[in-house]
Amino acid sequence: MTFLLMTASYSTYTYLPQLPAAAAVPLGSGLFIAVFGLAGTAGTWWGGSAADRRGPGRVVGPALVVSAVAFAVLPHATAVVAVVTVAAWGVAVWGFVPAQQHRLIGLGTAAPPLLLALHSGAVHLGSAAGSLLGGLVVDTAGAARLWTVAVVCCGAAWAVHTVLVRTVLVGKEKGS
Repeated sequence: MTFLLMTASYSTYTYLPQLPAAAAVPLGSGLFIAVFGLAGTAGTWWGGSAADRRGPGRVVGPALVVSAVAFAVLPHATAVVAVVTVAAWGVAVWGFVPAQQHRLIGLGTAAPPLLLALHSGAVHLGSAAGSLLGGLVVDTAGAARLWTVAVVCCGAAWAVHTVLVRTVLVGKEKGS
């Protein structure tokens, strides 16, 4: 899930300056990058706190949905709506990270440092894959089509999330 969500995120983030809304505001893409960074900071705090209070599954699912909606809206948004959308995306994507870390540690199948290292690797591989995939989309179809790749990646992450939730719930009902 982490790899897929980061692929989605970086396929768009890397090419944010090429989206029409970024060019429509006086500060251009700098404003969007600043909003994304501040929202990501808030999202990290929110995701960790919410995962501690309500469990990671209650953060991961909504984060995937909010991200997918943000990616679908972003290329079609006015400048003001785009700023709000980028903020929602930043909170969702970076809120996902500590919740997913919480989930991995809770599985207890390996040493927490190993699980967190693998998770970090998925973040970085996703950022590389997303940048590559986004570049291919920009070169072949234009920046306005980035949303399709991002939404497909979020959908795939949602499918994995759904399978994991069902597997864990069925396992708990059977006593394992």
